[in-house]
Amino acid sequence: MRFMWRWLIPLFCLGTAAYADTISVGPLTFGGNVPFQGLTYVAPPPNSTQLAVVFGLAPGMYVGSSQFSTVSQSYPFAFDVAPGWAISSISLGPVPDYGWSPSAPFNSVGVGWVEQLTLCPAQGACTIVTNTGISGGAPQPAFRLAVDATPGTGILQLIGEVQNASLSTNGPIQADIYLTSVVPEPSTIVLAGTGVLGLLGLVRRRAISSR
Repeated sequence: MRFMWRWLIPLFCLGTAAYADTISVGPLTFGGNVPFQGLTYVAPPPNSTQLAVVFGLAPGMYVGSSQFSTVSQSYPFAFDVAPGWAISSISLGPVPDYGWSPSAPFNSVGVGWVEQLTLCPAQGACTIVTNTGISGGAPQPAFRLAVDATPGTGILQLIGEVQNASLSTNGPIQADIYLTSVVPEPSTIVLAGTGVLGLLGLVRRRAISSR
């Protein structure tokens, strides 16, 4: 018995630590390393067609005035959606502001940026929102994002590049995750009810035969 308790206590502590490393916000669950702070769930009013929403703020992008500079930030985290719910859409903003040196020739000035949030529940399809922009006369390289998220994860990716310019989101980035309740189809409900009735009948017959 002592041997058993010696191993059960550490296992219990490990399980508690793993559970504490998640954040539940309404029907969504995030890993503790999620970049969004102040995550808040807003339920729709009763008998309303409005969608539920979870929103939060993440660090923005900033590239100071430079002849040539780039920034690439990637924030992977665990993610899932509770059964009976699905992501309807995602909005991400604000888009960055930028400016360039008035003394630089137009063909030597360039600004490019990408903001992308990918959410992949453990079951079902991923939802992706991407904001992107290019300005100026200088050639812009193709932006390469990190590997796509896998089931049960999410990833926020920010990439910016400036040439004789500057780039800033002027504060944090806000994500609005709109959710809808998934109602089973009538045929699914009928099948489930039929299965329950059949099980009850089987139990009743066995009870009678055992008398």
